[in-house]
Amino acid sequence: MKYEILKTNPNPTKYEIKPLYGLDPDESKAMAKRLRWELFNAEYYAYLFKIKDIDIIQKFLPPPLKTMTAMPLLNLFVQQLNLNDGKGNDGLNMGYYENITGAFADFNGTVGFYPIAIFIESDIGAMAGREMIGTQKKVGQFEYKKDGNKFSCKTIRRGITLVEAEGEIEPKELDSRILTELLEKPTYHLHQVMGPLLGHDGPYYAYKPRLMKLWAKVNKTHSFRSMDNVKLGFHESPFDPICLLKPSEIIGAFYLKADTSISLDLEFKELDEEKMIPFLFAKYDPF
Repeated sequence: MKYEILKTNPNPTKYEIKPLYGLDPDESKAMAKRLRWELFNAEYYAYLFKIKDIDIIQKFLPPPLKTMTAMPLLNLFVQQLNLNDGKGNDGLNMGYYENITGAFADFNGTVGFYPIAIFIESDIGAMAGREMIGTQKKVGQFEYKKDGNKFSCKTIRRGITLVEAEGEIEPKELDSRILTELLEKPTYHLHQVMGPLLGHDGPYYAYKPRLMKLWAKVNKTHSFRSMDNVKLGFHESPFDPICLLKPSEIIGAFYLKADTSISLDLEFKELDEEKMIPFLFAKYDPF
C-alpha cells in the first residue's frame, strides 16, 4: 500500500488548538460571554419591499401570528468586523455577517416582526439563536464589498446564491427614528424542540412549542442615511424558498451604523402542538 501523510498547515489564528469536549469548567462558563448579541459600529443595510402575492406570507407565519398586509416586508443585511469588542480574528470569528428576511405580524394586537429566514456566518451564532430562542437561523456564506459609498453583498447557502443586494449610501444624515422604530418592535420566534421518539409513533415535541419574544435596542446611532441606485433579488433554492417572497417593488432602502443589543422577554406563550406540526421542519432542509 502506498500512502502519503500531508503536511499539516500551521494554525492561522491566535487561539490554542484543543478538544472542544471536556473543557475546563471555567472555560466553558466563559463561553457564555461569547454568545451575547452585542454589536458595536455594526452596519445595517435595510430594504423595505412589497411582493405581489400577499397571501403567501401567512403560510410562513405560525398561528396565532397574523399578516399585516398594509406593511412592507424587510430584508436586513448586517455586518460587523469587531464582534464583542474583538478586532478581526481577535473576535469571535473573522467577522459577523447576518441576513434577515421577514414580515411584520400582529400578535394579540401588538405589531412585531417575524423573521422568516435568517442566514448567519457561524455555527455558534446559529446555535445561540435557533437552539436557545427558536430563531430561523441557518449557517450560510457571505460575499461583502464596500468601496466608498457603494456596497454589495451576496448570501449563499449550499452553493446557491439566495440573496443579492447592492446600493449607494447617500451623504445626507437623516433622523434615525425612521428605522429604529421598526427595529425596536418586538420580534417573534417559534421555539420548538422535537421529541426523542419523533418518527416512531412517539410525541412530536419534547415540550410544547412556544412563541418567544425578543426586543432589539439601538443603543447609539453613528450614522443613518438613505440609499439610492439599489438592487435586491432573491434566487431559487429548494433548501431555502425565500424566492417565494421575491420583491415586486422596493419602497425604501436605508443604511444604519449603530451599537445594538437584544434582550429576551421572559414571558412566552405555549402554542397548540397540532397546529404547529406544519411548522416543525421550517428551520431544517427538506432533503
